[in-house]
Amino acid sequence: QVAFRALKLTLQLIAPLHDIVAYLFSFAKLGNCPACFEFPLSPNPLRGDWGGTEGIGSELQELQKMIDSLQSPQDPTLVSQVLLLQREVMFLQFDAAVRYLIRRTFLAAGNTSAYQSVIDGMYHGLPSLSNSPMKSIFASQLSLPQPLDPQSLQAFVLFPWRAFLENGGPFPVTSSSPDTLEYHMQV
Repeated sequence: QVAFRALKLTLQLIAPLHDIVAYLFSFAKLGNCPACFEFPLSPNPLRGDWGGTEGIGSELQELQKMIDSLQSPQDPTLVSQVLLLQREVMFLQFDAAVRYLIRRTFLAAGNTSAYQSVIDGMYHGLPSLSNSPMKSIFASQLSLPQPLDPQSLQAFVLFPWRAFLENGGPFPVTSSSPDTLEYHMQV
């Protein structure tokens, strides 16, 4: 029981932190050559205005300050909630920038081809970056009863396999590529 609780708390901390770091690296790679991030580090400077690796470090320092300012920074449940909220904020900011700011900028500049390219790509890339449930291809045969939300604890406790199928993406038992976040941000 103690080991299970420790594993659960560890996963609650690591999962959003992994997503935050993956997002920061993917964001830093936007507009930069892939060789800039290979080891050993390339002598080619990063082109983005965001700051590249320095920006990643400053973002993580800000996250650490946020955690340190909590009333109880040693409480893993509280820290995991902060990490989850920060993860959601980052993805929502990116979503809002793509849906509104970038499109409006291209339209104001008269660059209709870039505007259309963003529109075409956002309907494919943005849903994959959100936390909205994506049904499995197998969920049509074994769905959750109507009032249950696939992301709720009650659905997971009452119907764990069905909740997993309703929330695990089109092919839930296959391993996805680690670069899907970067791919969907590029789209």
